[in-house]
Amino acid sequence: MNIALRPTSNLASSDNRVMKGSIMTLLSVLICLFSLTSLPLLAQHSTVRFDRGQLVFEREGWRIHLDRSARQFGGLLDDDLIQVIGGIPSSRVGPPAILSIFASADPQSVRLTVKRGDTPVKLTFWSGEGPSPRPKPISPTVSRSFKAPDFSLKSPDGKTVSLSENRKYWTVVNFWGTWCGSCIVELPEMESIARTRTPRINVVGLAVMDENSDILSFLRKHPLPYPVAKAGDKSSPVLRRYGLLVPGGRLGVPVTAILRPGGEIAYMQAGGTENHLASIIAKLVQDDNRRHA
Repeated sequence: MNIALRPTSNLASSDNRVMKGSIMTLLSVLICLFSLTSLPLLAQHSTVRFDRGQLVFEREGWRIHLDRSARQFGGLLDDDLIQVIGGIPSSRVGPPAILSIFASADPQSVRLTVKRGDTPVKLTFWSGEGPSPRPKPISPTVSRSFKAPDFSLKSPDGKTVSLSENRKYWTVVNFWGTWCGSCIVELPEMESIARTRTPRINVVGLAVMDENSDILSFLRKHPLPYPVAKAGDKSSPVLRRYGLLVPGGRLGVPVTAILRPGGEIAYMQAGGTENHLASIIAKLVQDDNRRHA
C-alpha cells in the first residue's frame, strides 16, 4: 500500500511529521518482532553432533569442539566461535541448517566469520566428501530438552494438521518434498513406523516447497498412512522456527524430529535416516521406560 502525505499548512506539516514518526516507530517494532519470531527457537541450549566433533549453541553463535583426532576441519580450529555464516548471524541459523552444512556429503563452500580467541577471522569453509567415492553414511544428531514449536497447517484436501493433536503419543515429524530423492527413499520406513502399534507412534509429513497439486498427485500414486500437510516455502514461519533455512537460500531436507509424548524433542536428524529410525525410536522408548521405572 502506498500512502501519500500532502501537507496543506504548517499545522498539517507538523501533523505529518508526527504521523511519519509514528509510522517509523511502528515499523521498527514490527521489524523487531519479525527478527524475534524468525530466530530458530530450537537453537536454544542445543548441541549438534557431526562426524568430526560437535557444535554448541551460545548467545553469540555456534562454538565448534573438534574431536581429539581432528586438528582442524575446513579451516576451523577447535573452540572457534562461529559468528556469521553466509552473511547471516549464526545465532539465527537453526540446528538442521547447521547440520546440512557440516554433515553434508556434497562438496560446498560457505563464508564464515569466526572469533578465534579475541581475534575475528574470515574464512571460506569447505565441507563434503563428494559423490565419488560414495561417502560413508553418517547420522548427525541434535540434542533437545524442551518442547517443539506447535504448528497448524492444511493438508491438500483442506484438513487441519496440528502438532497439538499428536502430543499424547510418540510422534515423528518428517520434513520432506515430492521433489527430494532422498526423502522419497525413506518414505517406506515412515510408513512402517506409522503402522506401529506398540508403542503407538504418530507420523506427520510436512511437505516443503510443494504446491497442493504436487502433493495430491504424489499421494494418488503413493498413498501414505499418515497425515501430510503443506509446510510452505522459504517464508514459512514453521520452517524458520524449526531452523530449516540454510545460509545461501537453500532449504535442507529431509529433516526428521522424534517427539516424546507431551511434545518434548527426544532426537532430531538432518539428512536421510538410512533405515535406522525404528531402532532409534526403540532405544529412546526403552531409555525413557527405564528412567521412569
